[in-house]
Amino acid sequence: MSKRKDIKAYLDFARPYYTAEVPGGFAHAERLAGRLDEFARGVTPEPLRPVLWFLAAFHGLRNRLAGDASLRAATAEFLRSIDWTDEQIARGLVALARHASEPMTVEEMIVHDADHCEMLARPDAVRDEGGVTFRTPAGRRLAERYRARIREATWRSETLCPQPTGKDGG
Repeated sequence: MSKRKDIKAYLDFARPYYTAEVPGGFAHAERLAGRLDEFARGVTPEPLRPVLWFLAAFHGLRNRLAGDASLRAATAEFLRSIDWTDEQIARGLVALARHASEPMTVEEMIVHDADHCEMLARPDAVRDEGGVTFRTPAGRRLAERYRARIREATWRSETLCPQPTGKDGG
């Protein structure tokens, strides 16, 4: 199997560039990589796996890549070594910069939703999706399950501990 067809090559290259300053660190990139198949199910057109792998492995490095010319050059050289063209590299970097907030391609939408799934799974997650629109079938199912849990938790808290009424209650 060529390196281009193996997510491990992308993760191995990106790993040393993750530092303590990168939120979520390399472990977050590994978790995103592990969720790609789940969020790719039912998406059309069929996502390009190398682009998915690049976006997942480099997700936490997007800001650093934008400001660090030497990292961009090393990344471009790595991608060329696994048969990416200069045009594909340029498109990949644009996708990386945009996928977290304004995903446009199916690959960007998949990594976007996998990332937001990770955020909702955190113990300190806010009680809503924070205005996030899930773009994939798996993401939309996840969002509905999450909203149902929030409704249940809200119902329980309002039923068990109703809001005070009247002068003395607030």
